[in-house]
Amino acid sequence: MSDTHAVQPRDEVALFVDYLTSERALAPDTVRAYRSSVTAFLSSLRLAGKTAFEADLSDITNYLVRGQAAGADPRTVAKQASALRQFYGFLILDGLMKTNPARLLPSPKMTKRLPAVLSVEQIDALLDLCPRDDVYGIRDRAIYELMYSCGLRISEVAGLTLECLSLTEGVVRVLGKGSKERMVPVSGRARAALTDYMARVRRVLAGPGSREEAVFLSDRGAALSRKTIWKNFRALCIRAGIPGVHPHTLRHSFATHLLQGGAGLRDIQELLGHENIVTTQIYTHVDPELLRKVHAEFHPRGRA
Repeated sequence: MSDTHAVQPRDEVALFVDYLTSERALAPDTVRAYRSSVTAFLSSLRLAGKTAFEADLSDITNYLVRGQAAGADPRTVAKQASALRQFYGFLILDGLMKTNPARLLPSPKMTKRLPAVLSVEQIDALLDLCPRDDVYGIRDRAIYELMYSCGLRISEVAGLTLECLSLTEGVVRVLGKGSKERMVPVSGRARAALTDYMARVRRVLAGPGSREEAVFLSDRGAALSRKTIWKNFRALCIRAGIPGVHPHTLRHSFATHLLQGGAGLRDIQELLGHENIVTTQIYTHVDPELLRKVHAEFHPRGRA
């Protein structure tokens, strides 16, 4: 039997949807499909008297087999398996479970979509829309400058604490996936935006006597949630006329612009906190023209 955790019924689905939306930046249709698959599976578990935290591999495989026997096509079953694998992976990531009952499910072969990337000009135009004389505009500009400067995930910037930020040294200590720490340099623009935020805004949002350690605060003086960061970014993109992008797009843009500037994949891997360089290699497919130029410049037969 899998590890259990004291969570209210169906709370785990809401947390999962929030994670898919704000951190994974998945399309709304994909999020709805994942939520539907997980909700249907949990409903079948409840009929058997079990919760999500009590499911084992046989519960999952039996559920998928029943669906296939009822006429579901293989692609639908593969998507359901993927949703459940992602769901239980999230529960482990958030510390709600210790073992993944879906870990032995076969991985369906899916074509990976290339990540959306903004140009430097688009990012400048986007951030220039953050009001410089408004508390929330100053805060949001600091957030998005930092995300683009350092390639941070939305959960990483939301979880950033004061002790992790060193503006004098121009570095930030980031706690990434799997509690893996990395040190990332902060650009001059991001340092300026952060300095402005810390000097003019954070103390106002925190209120007198606050002991809140989060760097970025809400209007109530509490740590700003990743969901709020995502919503504010979406609203900013709509104003800028750049629909269909998410905060994670800033991370993709960070990596792509580094590659375009000549940075090596190993360096980008370290800055992004990727465990495996295979994950980083997707950025080599974003700009094939760049790769042609690199090949022509550095390969002995490149200009032949």
